[in-house]
Amino acid sequence: MRTSMMFSRLPLPLLALLIGQLLWTLIQRLPQGDAVWVAPVLHFTTVAVAVVYTWQFWEQDRRQRALGIFTAALSVHLIADILVRGQFSFVLPGTGLTSNGLGQSLYMVTSALIVWALMMFLPRHLPAQRQVGQVLDGMIIAGTAGILLWAGGASRLFNGLWELDSLVRVGSVLLNLLILGLTLVVLRHTRRNRVNLLLAAGLLLYVVSHIWAVLLGHVALPGGGLDLLWSLGLIFQITALHHLVRPQWLRQGSAAGSGIRSLKLALSVMPYVAVPLACVSLLLSVNFGSAFLGDTGAQGVLWGTVSVILLATLRNGLTAIENADMTSELRERRAELEHLAYHDPLTGLANRAAFTQFFANDARVKGGQPYTIFSLDLNGFKEINDVYGHATGDLMLRHVAKLLYRAVAAPGQIFRWGGDEFVIVVPGMQRPADAEALARFIEANVTAPMMHQGQRLSVGTAVGYALGRGAENHEAMLSLADSDMYAGKQRGGRHR
Repeated sequence: MRTSMMFSRLPLPLLALLIGQLLWTLIQRLPQGDAVWVAPVLHFTTVAVAVVYTWQFWEQDRRQRALGIFTAALSVHLIADILVRGQFSFVLPGTGLTSNGLGQSLYMVTSALIVWALMMFLPRHLPAQRQVGQVLDGMIIAGTAGILLWAGGASRLFNGLWELDSLVRVGSVLLNLLILGLTLVVLRHTRRNRVNLLLAAGLLLYVVSHIWAVLLGHVALPGGGLDLLWSLGLIFQITALHHLVRPQWLRQGSAAGSGIRSLKLALSVMPYVAVPLACVSLLLSVNFGSAFLGDTGAQGVLWGTVSVILLATLRNGLTAIENADMTSELRERRAELEHLAYHDPLTGLANRAAFTQFFANDARVKGGQPYTIFSLDLNGFKEINDVYGHATGDLMLRHVAKLLYRAVAAPGQIFRWGGDEFVIVVPGMQRPADAEALARFIEANVTAPMMHQGQRLSVGTAVGYALGRGAENHEAMLSLADSDMYAGKQRGGRHR
């Protein structure tokens, strides 16, 4: 249903002209079909209607610069068609440039404008490095296609390179290969935008018809099947541009079926296939190039292959940089996640999971070194929460965390257990007198007040502790420290 909806929005005048071209192509094959003026008129009319369409689209949304560039490209193409295929000729005074030569040059301007317009369709949502990488992929594929065309006999058309006809052919093919490479980049992003699929299809037909015409020895389209192919591509392009001003259709991403996924996979693999193909072409040209291609043809394959390999080298270098950046980013993300997993986000202290991790990994404790576990919670914290609110309570917890940092020196470890409860582990502490002294020091330091809105807010604490040895006993030692803390609270804040 969506496919029929898509084609129901195709420009009807252009469709009618395409049908007219098709019928005339069939009539020309009959003996009586000798009215040679019909095909050029149909072609001129098709391009003229396309110019009118793109101009109207651009008038609707001047922010879409691609519409204006396509309008200019089609306008230049129409002028070039009239100069090359029209039934008249002239020479520009003082230049010696004929109408045919001027038209040939304008075809190259058309292709250059399309390249410019295509730059507007490159994936802006990607980082710059990935954008450049995908453009290099497209250029690798296009370069390999150029090598295969050259090896397939295109080199014979470029004798006398510095003559105008040969220069125009070379420029036309190179620009069309550039359009091909950029079109493949656009085609990789059809999942995000169905308009890209139509535009890419139209431009591929444009490239094929133009390169085919050059291989046949023509500068302009010679009519017949190539005209039909070019006009069909033009219809796809106009339809795509039409929907640049229809955002609701533009945003529909449902074109991403299994076929589109397969296409994207193929386009991702093609650069890796293209380089070996270029190398095979080079090997064949080295061994058989002189006999089949001539010296010029063999040199063209050589320099084309060198260019493709250089592009592939640049792509690999860019990929290496991307991988290094990605690895660095993954390490940073992993460090962030590990920090979040083992730290309390409010106070920055280690959490319960870090407590378990500490006893599982600390070499001193695992080696049988003694340690002391302290357990404490805050007296008066609930009242601050109830009177001043939870935001003030959070400020008090951060304040207490800073006080504990000052009170407990290394190698002591401080953990926020939850709520207003904290646990401290001091490896190497084995004398009860030392544990008692640190407990009293913590109690004294935690009572330091916090200034809040001109008021001095403070909490008290009761600290319990237990001396242990061996990592496997830490849960039991924590229970003893909790019991000591609660016993101290019952005795008015003092512990044993």
